[in-house]
Amino acid sequence: MQEKDDYDAKAVLESYWNFVRENPQDFNGWTYLLQHVETVDLIEDVRAAYNAFLPVYPYCYAYWIRYSEIEKKHENWQRALAILHRSLEAIPLSSDLWIAYLELFYKIYENHEGFDNLFYQQCETAVQTVGIDYRSDILWERYIEWELARKNLKRVTDIYLRLSAVPTKLYNKHWDNFIAFVRDHHPRDILSYDEYEDLRKVTCQELGLTYRPGNIIISVRSEMPGKLRTSQLIDL
Repeated sequence: MQEKDDYDAKAVLESYWNFVRENPQDFNGWTYLLQHVETVDLIEDVRAAYNAFLPVYPYCYAYWIRYSEIEKKHENWQRALAILHRSLEAIPLSSDLWIAYLELFYKIYENHEGFDNLFYQQCETAVQTVGIDYRSDILWERYIEWELARKNLKRVTDIYLRLSAVPTKLYNKHWDNFIAFVRDHHPRDILSYDEYEDLRKVTCQELGLTYRPGNIIISVRSEMPGKLRTSQLIDL
């Protein structure tokens, strides 16, 4: 019985192949072939089908991702990444493909030496390629999430500043997130040394203080009607 089922599956597979060879522009014929090889789940047959289909329909970004997912299921991580790299050569302006590629790159190389700068370069290539697109919001958001996860706060500031100059669909959301990010962190943690010192100079001038390099702490006292006098330390 098993041999008969295998024979039938091979016969069906061959019939699908014959059809797409004779009708390479018939998209439905290709989808039947791909569905069949995915059901049988023989990786060599899957590769043969996708490697024949994608050169004919290179702009079907979802199929690049599906092909990569199949390789991931078989734990062929480098092959999966290579497929997504090929997809970006075909469709460099797809945010979805860039996100899939970067997420897998992160998973594979997260613990490698020099990963931080290497991944940063990959993300920079992504936003420089597709970051000005109106619907590139998710790519920017993931970039920020990845940098926050690695405590790269100064990079996050830079990303937000650049994003604030791009009229994306969710622009207002990004601006609100930027304000919250600035509110929740000390300036010295999210600014470069020169930017932080420039801010201190302006702050000291507004408060009538003498600017000196390095942190200073001042005491501000206030008294409100019906309240006890309070004292607050401000770290500049």
